[in-house]
Amino acid sequence: MKKTVLLIPLVLIIINTFLLPCTVGVASGKATADGRPLLWKNRDSSGFENYVRYFISNGYSYLGLFSRGIPSSMYGGMNERGFAIMNSVAYDLGKTGGFDNGRLMKKALEECATIEEFESLLKRLLGKYDLAANFGVIDSHGGAAIFETSSNNYKKFDANKSPKGYLLRTNFSFSGGGSVGIKRFKREKEIFEKELKGKLDVNFLLKNVFRDIKDKDGTIFDYKKGFKRGDKRFYYTKDSICRPYSVSSMVFRGVKPDEPEYLSTFYIILGNPLTGSAIPLWVKAGNVPGLVENYKHSPLNFEQMKIYSYIYPHDKAYTLDVSYLAGENSPNLLRKIFTLEDSILKETESALENWGKSFPGKKTIALFQKYIANKAYKNYKKINKEFFYFNMSKRMKFTPYIKIKERIKSNFLALKKNRIIFTTEKGKIILLDLKTKKKENKKIHLKLKNKRVLLAKGLNNKIYLYNKAKLNILNGKTFKIEKTYNLSNFKGFKKYLNKAELSFLVRVRNNLYAGVFSKHIIINIDLRKKRIQKKAGKNNKAGFRDGTGLLSLVSNPLKALRNYRDELVFLDADNFSIRSLTPSGVVFTLAGINGRGRDNGWAEEVKIKNPYDITLNKNDEILILSENGLRIIDNDKFSYILKKWTGRNFIFVPSRGNIFLYNKKDKMIWKILM
Repeated sequence: MKKTVLLIPLVLIIINTFLLPCTVGVASGKATADGRPLLWKNRDSSGFENYVRYFISNGYSYLGLFSRGIPSSMYGGMNERGFAIMNSVAYDLGKTGGFDNGRLMKKALEECATIEEFESLLKRLLGKYDLAANFGVIDSHGGAAIFETSSNNYKKFDANKSPKGYLLRTNFSFSGGGSVGIKRFKREKEIFEKELKGKLDVNFLLKNVFRDIKDKDGTIFDYKKGFKRGDKRFYYTKDSICRPYSVSSMVFRGVKPDEPEYLSTFYIILGNPLTGSAIPLWVKAGNVPGLVENYKHSPLNFEQMKIYSYIYPHDKAYTLDVSYLAGENSPNLLRKIFTLEDSILKETESALENWGKSFPGKKTIALFQKYIANKAYKNYKKINKEFFYFNMSKRMKFTPYIKIKERIKSNFLALKKNRIIFTTEKGKIILLDLKTKKKENKKIHLKLKNKRVLLAKGLNNKIYLYNKAKLNILNGKTFKIEKTYNLSNFKGFKKYLNKAELSFLVRVRNNLYAGVFSKHIIINIDLRKKRIQKKAGKNNKAGFRDGTGLLSLVSNPLKALRNYRDELVFLDADNFSIRSLTPSGVVFTLAGINGRGRDNGWAEEVKIKNPYDITLNKNDEILILSENGLRIIDNDKFSYILKKWTGRNFIFVPSRGNIFLYNKKDKMIWKILM
């Protein structure tokens, strides 16, 4: 009884994996733009986790596509002789769905170099294998054909003899007279007849065929037009070529008869075709990149599955959310995928052109395909980050929290237990509990001059209060002044601080750092030795250069904070950058590329327009206010604009829990809900 319980689910898994449909085709050189044969398959299955493996067999070495957990069966591949094969299950050619289809393809790759040899193999195996498939094959001699095959018979269709030079199939055969997948077949045929301008190439298959989206009412999603508010958002794609169960896509590009076989290329999308770009693989490389091959967990496939989770809602069967794909207020997934894919195809064509002149060596080919896989992987991780923050920004709400009537003169300083302090223009220190919203006035016997006041945390529960060259040490409990330093008497004052004001004051370990905005430097105020030393930048010289503090260049350091690594993270305002001063005294650029770049992406690639405030959230992620709006830089160094605006009305109210902003215009503290 126990064995039966275990066996039934296993059988169901195998049946489901094999019996889901695919959309396939083959083209001879007379139908293609470059005269090379093409073989393709959009694979549908319930086995979402796919990977490619390299095999050294007793015959030919080859590459094959597999589903995780089913290593005995293959779904398409190419060998070292330039022979490639794939299949679609033909339900009208067998009752079981052809459980040996994959085994036959493995055997064919091990033994066959030509279509004639494959046909001989079929003849030998008829009656011995459980077959029900349209097998598509190409070879390095210009051969291109489809074999409609049952366990006891087959019929060959030669693409070279076809009027248009190509053959299309889904999950029925012309010889069997079935109709499974007939809607997808008609749509594939329609795409070729109406949208193919000129000759066929890899790019057309990837963009026009594999990613074709058609709703059950006949509506076709136009990704060039995109999704607009009020348009149909959810497409029911059960009979679309690209479906929720499209788990990988393959294009095998062969060679001309006079070209070396090692140029035969296997393009693979490991995942739904909407979630990733095709990457090239070659048998002659002698391996497959680890991002592709790992049969336990293909990282490339896994990242694409995360993208998949956004565009296909789990609670809506066969349904695609096109609002992510293209259009206004959209992450524009297809534009990102196409940009990446165009770049990969261009680099691949350039490499193939060079390799055609002379064999580059296995190592060169292997390194190139590894480079392409890494490039794709980095882009998928970026897309996942953008999707995550795109959803966060849609959920984010600004709610009014506390009204502050007094005019604030200092920065906000966070104390323990959700409390903050700040000074007003009347010289008062106000203690505010962000949780209870209670305010207390703290009297200090200090006449504050008309210049800006800076507050910073000191050691042993002390508070630093800087105003007009005077640094006061306050008791953090009583707010009484315990000591006052006149910085104008410090060594180095005339050189670094005379006739200039501080822009920030931050304690990091035993260092009291301050920014001198107009002099483009960061200084250290040594209270014990009563001296001021330059720590970063070149006095009175603006610029942009990383390196040791004394050799680095900064331009108007504006705001700063201490992060969990005890680095001083500061806004390099006129360089439009976020930079850090490490405990060892080295300046690193964390984000921004001096006014260039894009809105969102890896931190070093983005454009931060006129940054003016900075804080940390409870996850030690950096939040920035700039004229782009509210931006986040996470711990993976990915940067995203959560909310866009222009102007400088907002500043951060530091809090290790919720995120608060103070609006100087309406004197309101706003709470951000995510």
